[in-house]
Amino acid sequence: MIPSLSAGRVLAIALSVSAVDAQAAYPDRPIRIVVALAPGGALDATVRVVAQALGEELKQSVIVENKPGGGSLLGYRYVKGARPDGYTLLAASSTLVMLPWIRKEPGYDPLKDFEPVSPMVRMPFVLVASPATRYRNLADVLARARSDPSAVSYASAGIGTTTHLAAAKLFKESDVTAMHVPYNGNGAAMTDVLGGRVQLLFEQYGVAQPHLAAGKLVALGVTTKTRSPAAANIPTLAEQGVTNFDYAAWNGIFAPAGTPRAIIDQLNMAMHKALSKPEVVQRIRSSGDEPMPSTTQEFRNFVTGESASLGKLIQDLGIPKE
Repeated sequence: MIPSLSAGRVLAIALSVSAVDAQAAYPDRPIRIVVALAPGGALDATVRVVAQALGEELKQSVIVENKPGGGSLLGYRYVKGARPDGYTLLAASSTLVMLPWIRKEPGYDPLKDFEPVSPMVRMPFVLVASPATRYRNLADVLARARSDPSAVSYASAGIGTTTHLAAAKLFKESDVTAMHVPYNGNGAAMTDVLGGRVQLLFEQYGVAQPHLAAGKLVALGVTTKTRSPAAANIPTLAEQGVTNFDYAAWNGIFAPAGTPRAIIDQLNMAMHKALSKPEVVQRIRSSGDEPMPSTTQEFRNFVTGESASLGKLIQDLGIPKE
């Protein structure tokens, strides 16, 4: 987990931010945060909560603008080409560092074309099944897969997506195989799992929770090393025998490369304060997610590490570039 800002780092950033004050009163007009997906998804919902709190800290309007298309590539490329002045930002998930490993021509380099500003949240997944499967824990799934590898099926949001990688990682580390059924998004995948046409799915807890409460799904385990505070009754996959299994998606705020360091630091400080507001923390945790404020350098190191580790996982799984 990324550590919080230390007092010394806050002071250092504050000194850097003073450079902005000497040059211009940033921000002196509304800031846009681009989401490269359609409205209504988990990332969009998180950004809108954070954007409101960020605007309060910056004393300026922060507008969320959706630019879906091309599997997020349209929005990513748009922000890459935006003027690096702090007024056009990108809200992106771990997909930002994954796509260059699965697309032949993504049109951007996540480590060169963007400046990490601040993470927002870390998002564990929960493995869910239709009650009709009679799976009640991970052991049931693995036993079935070992007895008949063709009998276990899992849905995902698509090849190379976070939900695909979570499942592929689980079955690889458990030394079993299962049939992958990719969809165009987790919404369509969830429909077929609820309908009993596919057996398993990794989904964010906040999305799965209403179906769990209604008895339409069964929770088999969460993907992080420790249990989620929002779902403390659901065991981790690690405690069910897949030693050290730890997988979660994340999202954060990025700026175009070349954005002045003082502006990046000012935004980072405002993000840290926004993510610490009790009402923001409560909204985030109610979905099973965790706020993850950090310094810009810590976030940069994190993104670099995620790019390497996810790239290795994709290569180990033999997922070809499209």
